[in-house]
Formats: sequence, structure tokens, C-alpha cells
Amino acid sequence: MAATSHWTDRLKRRPLYAVFVLAAVAIAAWSFRPRPLVVDIARFERGPVVVAFVEEGRTRLRDRFVVAAPLAGVLERVELDPGDAVAAGQRIGFIRATRAALLDPATREEARARWRAAADEL
Repeated sequence: MAATSHWTDRLKRRPLYAVFVLAAVAIAAWSFRPRPLVVDIARFERGPVVVAFVEEGRTRLRDRFVVAAPLAGVLERVELDPGDAVAAGQRIGFIRATRAALLDPATREEARARWRAAADEL
């Protein structure tokens, strides 16, 4: 009967092993289950496709030119687009003169001389 008690003890422990195995399988299945994905939802309409990108860049100047005006003012309008060729004497913009403070006679004559020199260059 000693052999019989050994087998009965073994049979009594098997359900406990089965419970541990089932628990391990359940935990593994739960941890590897597919999770829902987070998505954005929006309404859509038909329309043209617009493609845009933003990048940083650097420019290099081959020839540097100074554009100056003989009088102070505010640049109102630029008549060229970036990359346009410019010929000597070509008008590239319109400057609206600012109100000058009261000028003493020497400063007034200097401003007139600058204005005449600029008009002669055109």
C-alpha cells in the first residue's frame, strides 16, 4: 500500500501544477495581447493637395553690393523679386522720405548736395 499512497499523493498535487501552468499561460497571453493603437480622427474634404516643408539653409554671397540712399526714409515698395537681375541705374524700390527735424542751413545745404548727386547718378 505504500506504492498506492505515493500515487495518490502525486494525483492530488497535479491539479495544483495545472493551476500554476494555466496561470502562467494566462499571464503570457495577457502580456502579449495586441493593444489598441491611438489614432487621430478628423473630417476630410476634397481639395487641392498642398505639399510644404520647412528646412534650414545657408546662403553664400559671391558678390556683395551696397545699396544706399542719400536721404533718410522708409522703404515703401521693392519692385524686384529675389534672384532678379539688376542693371546699373535700374530702380529697385521706392523710398518715402521721413519728416526731418528742423535743419540748420549747413545741414540743409548738405542734404541738397546729396540729393543733386543722387539725381545726377540716375
